[in-house]
Amino acid sequence: RFGFTPLDDALRHSKKTAVAILEEVGGKTHQDPELAAIREEHAVRMKRRKREEMLPRVAEIVSNSPESHALQWTEKELLPRVRGELRAMEETLSEIEKFWKEAEIKISSHIQDYFQVSSELAVV
Repeated sequence: RFGFTPLDDALRHSKKTAVAILEEVGGKTHQDPELAAIREEHAVRMKRRKREEMLPRVAEIVSNSPESHALQWTEKELLPRVRGELRAMEETLSEIEKFWKEAEIKISSHIQDYFQVSSELAVV
């Protein structure tokens, strides 16, 4: 009780017969290093047990939280929409790049024609 052993109690209350019997059967005081190790091990087990008991409740709270619902909506609704929009943008960008390449070729051809005509006119 309260971290003390029966031997501690017998010593504190000066019960010589009880002290003798407890020492004869291997009784220990609360200061014994072996008991300290046992207490520490017990505390670790109790902490682990409490954590294991709380885990289902914590999981339930987390799964029902607004943040969890927001994450689920983001994964199921928002991300597919965004991915679709990105694909559409990539296709549009590809079409724009194609248009500019074609325009560049046409402009380059017109410039060449212009210089050729200009050089022919300069000769005349």
